[in-house]
Amino acid sequence: MNIEKLKIAAAVASALALVACGGSDGDDGRSALLSMQAEAAGSNCATGGTRIDAGTDQDGDGVLQASEVTNTQYLCNGAAGAAGAAGSAGSAGATGPAGPAGATGPAGAAGANGFNSLIAISTEAAGSNCVAGGTRIDVGLDNGDGGATARDNVLSAGEIDQTSYVCRTPPAPTTVPLLKLMFDGNLANSGSAGGTATGGPSSYGTDKCGVAGRAADFNVDAVTTPSVTLTGQVTYAAWIKTTFASGFGGLVAQPDPTSAGLHQMTIINGNLASDTFLSGGQTFFQSPADVSDDQWHHVATVIDRVAGTATMYIDGVSVNSSALTSGTQSYTGSLFVGRARDTAGGYAGLIDNVRVYDVALPAQEIATIYNYEAATCGN
Repeated sequence: MNIEKLKIAAAVASALALVACGGSDGDDGRSALLSMQAEAAGSNCATGGTRIDAGTDQDGDGVLQASEVTNTQYLCNGAAGAAGAAGSAGSAGATGPAGPAGATGPAGAAGANGFNSLIAISTEAAGSNCVAGGTRIDVGLDNGDGGATARDNVLSAGEIDQTSYVCRTPPAPTTVPLLKLMFDGNLANSGSAGGTATGGPSSYGTDKCGVAGRAADFNVDAVTTPSVTLTGQVTYAAWIKTTFASGFGGLVAQPDPTSAGLHQMTIINGNLASDTFLSGGQTFFQSPADVSDDQWHHVATVIDRVAGTATMYIDGVSVNSSALTSGTQSYTGSLFVGRARDTAGGYAGLIDNVRVYDVALPAQEIATIYNYEAATCGN
C-alpha cells in the first residue's frame, strides 16, 4: 500500500466526529462527507501536508460545502530524519611537504524505517455506539503490537490506536403530538393543537446540546399550555435536568384535582412518578431510578386504558408499570408544565422538548423519540 495514502487515511478518523439509532420508518439520515486537499507549508503544517474536512451533507447535493464543514484535521509531512553517524576519520598522511590528504572514511549506516499508518473501515451495526448504525473507522501503526505481524499491511486488533464512528441520524418520530413545546426562547406550540402557551419559566437555560436559551428553567413557576382534549389514551414526554432531590414537583399535569381523568407526571424526592385518577380510583407509582443527578434525562409516562396499564420510561427504556384502576378518563382544558395539578408542587430545574399525545404510544415509539432527540436535540 502506498505510504502517503496510508498517512492520509490515518487522519480520517481524527477528522470525523461522532454524530449521534421501532414504530414506522422515518426520514433517511444525512450522509457524512470528506474533502481532502494539499496544505502548503505554514502555521498548520511546517513542512506542508494534507487538509481533511469532514461534515454532514445538509443540502443533499453530494458535495461538502464550506458551510457544512464541522471538523478539520491536518496530516503534516514529517521532518527530515536525523543524519547517520559520521564515519571515522581516515588516517593522517605522513608529514611531508604538502602531503596528500587522508582518504574519506566510510558512510555511517542508515537509520531504521518507521512504521506505516493503516486505516480499516467497516459497517457498524445499530447499537450503543450508533443507535441507527453507521460506519466504524479504526486507525493504527503497522508495528506488530498485540502479537500481530509488523509491516504486513494489515491492521490487526492489537495495532488499533484509535476508533471513531460516523453514525446515521436516527429516524424521526412519526406520531404527531397535540402539544410540542420546544422552549427555544419562547412558548410556541408546534403540535397539532396549535396556539401558544402562557405564563413562563423564570428564564431560558442551556439545552442538552449546549445551546443557550433553548430550555425552560423553572423555579417553582409554571407554563399553562393551549387547551387540549384527552380521553382514555395519554402520553406525556419531556427532557429534564435537575437536582430536585427532595420534595414534590410537577413536570406535566392536568390542573383540576377534582376531575376524574386527571393524570400528572411528577418528580418526588428525585424519582419520576406517575399519578392517574379515574372514576374507579387512583393509580400512583414511582421509578426505581433517581433522575435528580443534574444530567439530561428523557422521561415519559403512558396511560393506556385499553390495555389497563400505566407505564413510565427513562431514557427510552421502560422502568416501571402498574395496572390502572377501572373507570373513565376524559379532560378538556390546559395543562401545567413545571407544576403539579394544584398550586402546590412547583418544580425547580430545566425542562425541554415537552410532548403531549392523545394516544398511548408503544415502547418502540418512545425509544424512537429518545434516540432522535438525543441525536438531534429535536430541532
